[in-house]
Amino acid sequence: MIEWIGTHAEYDKQAGFQRAAQEIRQEERCITMKQQIRVIKTQRDYDAAIGRLSALMDKELASGSNAEAELELLALVIESYERSKIAPVSPDPIEATWRHSDEP
Repeated sequence: MIEWIGTHAEYDKQAGFQRAAQEIRQEERCITMKQQIRVIKTQRDYDAAIGRLSALMDKELASGSNAEAELELLALVIESYERSKIAPVSPDPIEATWRHSDEP
């Protein structure tokens, strides 16, 4: 059975590309396994989660990827922490009435 038709240099380039892609996928799996998302209990945990969320948001994530799932889960965990620790902002009653009266 013939597996490759071309020069040795072309094969080496193709094989090198495949090895590099495989190493990247393996590295991503390792990173995902090392990055455990857990309940945020302290400000330090919160700061770390915000940093990771920001880093993920700066990347182009493939739909259905582990990184996209991590981003969604981090957002939920952060939202839960913020709801439990940060008091909601109550609008000033006069300002709320003023804004409401301006709406058609």
